[in-house]
Amino acid sequence: MIRPRRAPGAPRAGGTAVPVLAWLMVVAGGLLAAASLVGPAWHGLRESAARQAARDDIRVLVRGIEAFAREEGRLPHPPVGGHRSRIWGDAFDNREVIRFLAAPREDAPPLLSAPMAAPRQSGLSPDGDFLDPWGRQYRIAFDLTGDEFLDLGGTRGRRPGTLAVWSVGPDGVDGTADDLTSWSL
Repeated sequence: MIRPRRAPGAPRAGGTAVPVLAWLMVVAGGLLAAASLVGPAWHGLRESAARQAARDDIRVLVRGIEAFAREEGRLPHPPVGGHRSRIWGDAFDNREVIRFLAAPREDAPPLLSAPMAAPRQSGLSPDGDFLDPWGRQYRIAFDLTGDEFLDLGGTRGRRPGTLAVWSVGPDGVDGTADDLTSWSL
């Protein structure tokens, strides 16, 4: 059989796998580079969304507590004696306060209505605690003496006000720069 002659400078038929593999490596490298740029941006978006969710939750808690105080003439907590202020969500579960806010009322919906929290998400836990987006209880403090000061303990100390709500943020450490607080909203 006679093969047709190839014109000078015309590409060979067939070729080798080396150029194809080189091309695949260049494409894969480009995809990896793009992923390394998108990954941190995605994490930043998730963190920003979590921080905004915490801010929204804090506003809802403050509004609910203030509404309860207006309607009932007292703060939503069980009787506590001998304390200047008390922090729920730290040594005491915040469910004691949340129970008052989430309770059905005679002629109105509950002051707090939140979805059940999945693990490591915000909302009501099965135990009745109100959790921040990092799966930790919101801290709630009331002035129990009427002097309009809160003893928040630790690095927070004493501050003016009758109510404080805060999240210890993603690091889980109270009093650090990533905390979200009702007095800074």
